[in-house]
Amino acid sequence: MLLYVAWSSRLLRPGADDYCLAVDADLGILGGLGYWFTEVSGYVTFGFGAMVFVGWPLRHLPLPVASAIPFLVALLSVGVTGVTSYWSTLNSRTWTSFFRASALVPVIGMAWLAFLWLPVATGSDGISRWMAHGLAHWQTLNGSYVLATSVSLLSGIVLWILSARNSTWFWAFLPLGIATGFGGAALAIATASICAVVLAYNWFARTIWLPQHRKGMGLMLAGVIIGGVASHLAPGTQSRSSVLGATAPTSVRDVAELLNGTLPEAISVWVQSFAHVGAILLVTLGLTMGWLLARTRADVNPRRGAALAAVLLGFGLVSSLASRFSQQFAYDGYWHFMPAWLFSFLALLVGSLSVGIYLARSSWAWETPVVLSIGAAALLVVAGAMLELTTSMATRALVWENGPAPLPGMVSDLENPQGMEIACWRDLGQMRTLPARGGQ
Repeated sequence: MLLYVAWSSRLLRPGADDYCLAVDADLGILGGLGYWFTEVSGYVTFGFGAMVFVGWPLRHLPLPVASAIPFLVALLSVGVTGVTSYWSTLNSRTWTSFFRASALVPVIGMAWLAFLWLPVATGSDGISRWMAHGLAHWQTLNGSYVLATSVSLLSGIVLWILSARNSTWFWAFLPLGIATGFGGAALAIATASICAVVLAYNWFARTIWLPQHRKGMGLMLAGVIIGGVASHLAPGTQSRSSVLGATAPTSVRDVAELLNGTLPEAISVWVQSFAHVGAILLVTLGLTMGWLLARTRADVNPRRGAALAAVLLGFGLVSSLASRFSQQFAYDGYWHFMPAWLFSFLALLVGSLSVGIYLARSSWAWETPVVLSIGAAALLVVAGAMLELTTSMATRALVWENGPAPLPGMVSDLENPQGMEIACWRDLGQMRTLPARGGQ
């Protein structure tokens, strides 16, 4: 299935900001980032992934390759982050066990796509549909939101484990925090909030956490604040804020009204990130995979898995709150909540894997045929979701070759004669050969 999806990804075509990133990449990677920092946004962690994996390929490589690269890189990053999350729940976290667990990368990658696309296949609408189409057809989201969020989480988990073995690793949390602070307001606010909660809990509960972990969380909090403030004060961010007319609340009443207007929707969006049919499929796959892993003597600590799943769900909630709050000073966009979707996915994955391994410790009659039958049925459903995804790729590719190919409410294209997309498309046409697309 992974090879089939990878082959089908040659049918992906750019849209929305993808064209403008390709124009910026004509300045080179560093030149493009410099332009972003001074003119567009100070969130250079997002900008780096978008420039390297979206803008540069679209500027220089054949179209059947250009959009496939960020799509597949993001898919790989989710798979590796899922493997790292699972590996962190093992009692024996050696490099051998990590490389053995890496065999799950394609499985987790397919589970991520099925998690997004099964709701579309079953006729769901709203943010579930928007998220699936956006993360397939709008590569800026893959190169920025997915990549930055997954790499930040992956790095944090690895540093936590390394610092437990060698206390000097706690210093690495500072640069990770700075990079996260440059990763966008939602990711920065969510990470800072989680670090603050962890430190406060440790202080009140007097837990037995290692000193280097406490220091690491403190350094990461400081780094996020440094990176977040620096990115907010960047010329590009300030320029964009002035254009959008963003203003901070100036009174207690303003703050209360702001919270009242954002909390309900943020919680609703967070619940929607796991309250859909794709989540049911993911849990079914996770339980089945956990049972199978138990047969390979996977030494998972169920309590550690449950704790990580709870933390990831909490991270998703805080991320959703931060995304909705920051929209008050910018503009609405379903893609701002993408980190919440990813955190919910990873939480359900780790939690269901741990439960599956725990349940496999108790044998019961007809255990093997029942579990394998459920797993086989789940794989058939995954295959159906992949057919929905690849059909969407082929359909938009055909429309794209003949003219504007927007996905209304989800991905914009060249439909607006005064839009930024068509301006960037024409600029890009001065730099490389492009199809006529209905005379555009």
